[in-house]
Amino acid sequence: MFSSFLSFTLGLSNVCALPFDSKVASTDPGHAWRAAEAADGLPVGAEFILKGDELLFGSRGIAFTSSGEPFHIEKVYDADLDSFLQRRMPAVETDADNLCQGRFLLHDPRVGLLNNQRISYETGLMVAEALQRTLVLPGFFKFPHPDAYDGDQWVPVRQLFNMSVVKECYSNVIELEDLLDQCGPDILDNHVTVPFAGEATLNSNTKSPWFNGTRPHFRSPRATFHSVDTKPLMPLKLEEQMWRLLHGFLRTGAASAQTVRSHGLIAKNYTMGHTQVCFVPTLQIQRMADIFLAPTREKHNNSDPDKPFHLLALHLRRFKRSAERSGGFLPSDYAQITDNFCNFRQI
Repeated sequence: MFSSFLSFTLGLSNVCALPFDSKVASTDPGHAWRAAEAADGLPVGAEFILKGDELLFGSRGIAFTSSGEPFHIEKVYDADLDSFLQRRMPAVETDADNLCQGRFLLHDPRVGLLNNQRISYETGLMVAEALQRTLVLPGFFKFPHPDAYDGDQWVPVRQLFNMSVVKECYSNVIELEDLLDQCGPDILDNHVTVPFAGEATLNSNTKSPWFNGTRPHFRSPRATFHSVDTKPLMPLKLEEQMWRLLHGFLRTGAASAQTVRSHGLIAKNYTMGHTQVCFVPTLQIQRMADIFLAPTREKHNNSDPDKPFHLLALHLRRFKRSAERSGGFLPSDYAQITDNFCNFRQI
């Protein structure tokens, strides 16, 4: 059964993500001892399990590496995690000559169609900067197509969005194909996966078999990258505190991994008031949009020349409530809420 809607979007997108069959992380803020400086393979912010030989002074302390070298640790409450990283993390730009020795965030943006994927990349860029990892962009996943769950049909980011603007926001960004050319596929294989999922979809009884599930591996046209460990899934709301976006990446095993893979990471962070838009369409895409809008603009100017033409967005999509094929999908048990929230109008 199909439903057609005309959606007038005002900077919001229907955020959907399906759960990976895994443990669910606690959503209640807590605290943990964390490395306050890089030591013994641990980056700043990594969870640290006390061994009993530490020198503790309230919420701060000194721990020792396996070779006996001292380093600082701090007890950090989850709600303060982002400010702790800002305070302790040195600002570092990736050295192009040592790119292959760096630390990477392989971002899987498959949380819906184009705009949801764009928002996911905006979130991934913010998280990569906080973690001081190089963000790896595989591209935009093409829907619909026959192999929606495990396909490798990706459109390069640079074909759609201005990479110069992206790198003005955070310079440590590289497209997947460029990284493979420079470092080979092994650098992304045997990674650690950090999954997220939208709370509304977690609570839904209708699950699409292909839509947004965190895969046990990641496929590109040139290679398949396998995950050796998957951390507990973190439920997300449309707007989230920054610590919930960062927490899984700093767990034991994930923090020290050279490459971590994220999936379902889509949320607007309000802790830091981050509103910058980094994924801006290329000039070619903007010109194509202008050509598309020209008849509408001309019609408006002829009918009401005294008022300037303004159109924020006109988004025409077909949604269905069947999970048999890829495309826009509305689980039936919260379709009405989504209709109201996204200002859908049935036509």
